[in-house]
Amino acid sequence: MRFFRYMVLALAVLLLEGCTCCAYLNHMFNAERLYDEAGELREARLDSIPEETDSSPGLEEREKYDKVIEKGSRVLERFPNNKKRTAEAVFLIGESFRHKGEWGKAIVKYDEYERYFADYDSMRAVEYQRAYCLYRNHEYNISRFALEPVIASKNHPYYFQGLNLLSLLDEQSEFPDQAIAALEAVLADTAGTPFMRGKAHFRLAGLYYKKEDWAKSREHYKAKEIELLNVRERQTAGEQAAECLVNQKEYLKAADEYKELFKNPDYEQKHPEYLVRLGEVTLMAERYPDAFIILRKVNSDYPKTQYASRSYYNMGDYEQQKTLNYEQAVVYYDSSYSSLNYCDWGQKSRALSESLKRLIAM
Repeated sequence: MRFFRYMVLALAVLLLEGCTCCAYLNHMFNAERLYDEAGELREARLDSIPEETDSSPGLEEREKYDKVIEKGSRVLERFPNNKKRTAEAVFLIGESFRHKGEWGKAIVKYDEYERYFADYDSMRAVEYQRAYCLYRNHEYNISRFALEPVIASKNHPYYFQGLNLLSLLDEQSEFPDQAIAALEAVLADTAGTPFMRGKAHFRLAGLYYKKEDWAKSREHYKAKEIELLNVRERQTAGEQAAECLVNQKEYLKAADEYKELFKNPDYEQKHPEYLVRLGEVTLMAERYPDAFIILRKVNSDYPKTQYASRSYYNMGDYEQQKTLNYEQAVVYYDSSYSSLNYCDWGQKSRALSESLKRLIAM
């Protein structure tokens, strides 16, 4: 009888442990599934915007991260003494807060992870992500301090991302030369992946552009690794490379590059902008008949838009400044205003038209 009681007790313990294990697996399985689903929504959102653009999660994405935090918190409540399980939960919670843009809460979780789970696999990711969240939370000095273990060795899996973050910190500290040096270090190291090199070229090009070093900026925008970046980044690189030529007064070369951008089917949404800019650059090159052909195409292909308004404005400016034909300039300015009266080009055209009409009347 006593033996039977022991057997029942042992069986009950095994069943209880099994249920506990199942409960943990259920919570973590759901948390990881929700995290992956939220990640897919996040990737789709970020693919549609430039990298430097801030973008908040949509409602569905945010709700999934909230559920990850909820599931992870239950694991922490129910299994406080199991370090492996709680480490996984703390990391997922911190990552969810980061993806939601709740930088302060993410930092708290990353600090908790280092305090209790520094020997676990995700610690290397935590080191970088905490520094990044501190940067996004405008705690630049602390972020730089937190970044030290990441950039101390090239063996760190986030070493190149760390150099990129260091360049952002230097940029915020108004030390563009230090930011440039950090990114040049990425390019100088042959261990960097082609994709990371493309990212470095893109950032460097932007920094040189701010310094008005058009030649260096263009060199990086035209680097071969830029082709590995997403569509929006490649598009921006093409535009800025052409503008570097404009700033160097190489107008015909710039016009040729805008023609190529206009022909690219991946950039179809910006075709009207490229066409009107092509007309403007051709005007700068003093190819006036060709420029007017392009600008008239804008007017016919995209009527009643900001592009037509901008096109007519440029035609009016040409007649006012180059030919001194004020009557014709007024016609073009009025057409600019009627194309889209509330845009900047229409408003500027209206003011210039009224001024010229008063001048003509005198």
